[in-house]
Amino acid sequence: MTKESELNVDCANAQQKDPGHMYSDLPEAKVNTEVVLLEKYQAFSAEIVRLSLLGVVVFGFLYKEVFAKAAFCDMAFELPAYLVWIAISSIVVFSLATVLALTFRYLSTEALRYYVAGLRYQEEEKNEKKMVKMCLAKRDDKLNQAYMFKLSAVVAFGLGAAMLGVFVAMLLYEIWVNT
Repeated sequence: MTKESELNVDCANAQQKDPGHMYSDLPEAKVNTEVVLLEKYQAFSAEIVRLSLLGVVVFGFLYKEVFAKAAFCDMAFELPAYLVWIAISSIVVFSLATVLALTFRYLSTEALRYYVAGLRYQEEEKNEKKMVKMCLAKRDDKLNQAYMFKLSAVVAFGLGAAMLGVFVAMLLYEIWVNT
């Protein structure tokens, strides 16, 4: 069996057919170490999600509170097209950062699932080394994917924040010039 076809065997799902295997005791210290690490990673991605959604909300606030009130005060001016495109681009990039961070959370949870599956195989009396290796290879694959999504989420969030800063600066400049 090649390494690629080994990765296609889902070692975690294979365990579900054997209830004795699924409910076997696991070494708590090994599992807790991995869970603590997962929680820290997911707390970081939760902040990316929260801040990205906050970035999207800023544009809703500006539209509702600033532009709507400016129309009543005879301060309304035509928003230049380049500012509209910066705003739309920033919203899209913040949304992309949210999706990437949520995908990271999913993949890191899957990596933990494969780690626990490999640990269950290792703790059995049969000590199925082939299945342990398959589970850990699948875990490493999920972790590599998760790291790429985390990096992409951070870059997308940074780009969205920079675009938001440019939008606000240029908006203030336009208001200053036009009043």
